Amino acid sequence: FTDPCEAVNDFARRYDLYHLMSITYELPESGLMFFVCLYRGEDEQAFEENEAELFLAFCDHLFQLWRFQVQDMIRFDSENGASDFGVARMDGSLLYVGARLCVAIQRELPGWSGSTLPPEVIAQLSKAPCVIRLGRCALTLSPNAEHVILSLEAPSGGDGLAPRERTAAMLFAAGHSYKEIARMLALSPSTVRTYLRNCYLQLGVKSKVELGSVLRSPGAPAEPVRRD
Repeated sequence: FTDPCEAVNDFARRYDLYHLMSITYELPESGLMFFVCLYRGEDEQAFEENEAELFLAFCDHLFQLWRFQVQDMIRFDSENGASDFGVARMDGSLLYVGARLCVAIQRELPGWSGSTLPPEVIAQLSKAPCVIRLGRCALTLSPNAEHVILSLEAPSGGDGLAPRERTAAMLFAAGHSYKEIARMLALSPSTVRTYLRNCYLQLGVKSKVELGSVLRSPGAPAEPVRRD
């Protein structure tokens, strides 16, 4: 145990962390780092080259599955688009955060840094699905099982939409079905269809792609994040 920091040596001795094998991936959608480490005790055999090769193959597979799961949760196939999204637990701990979302949070809430959402955003998670203001952008919070999906949008062009209509429209544009939106908003599927029909008529759009484009255009109000 020869780390320059004695506190690290104490920790390693306490948990018998002597032999180390690790791998690091850069997440292309966020620029953050993804670490996987294995340890063995002082009296165990050091890791060998063939074990390192197996570890690399396993981690490649694990990393790919993790990325697929994130993409499935945010319903977005584009790697660039994933930079606008985040995935968090209800306690605010982040499982994933995209580069643009990360920058937006740091810009608007300068004291924030770390793997947990700022308190101002955590306070809104229980209200999902909802849309809150993050500076000049809108942040859509969508429930997904025990998680919340965060989606960064430019201020929307759906100025005349009622809050429930706008939330339903943004969820639909993000790829959710009528039934999923109905469950999220505690509405009937027929009510969701009515909301979306009104949105299509009011915004003058004919497709889901056009709907998403209009909702991302400048001009829509959103509930601001409070800074106490």
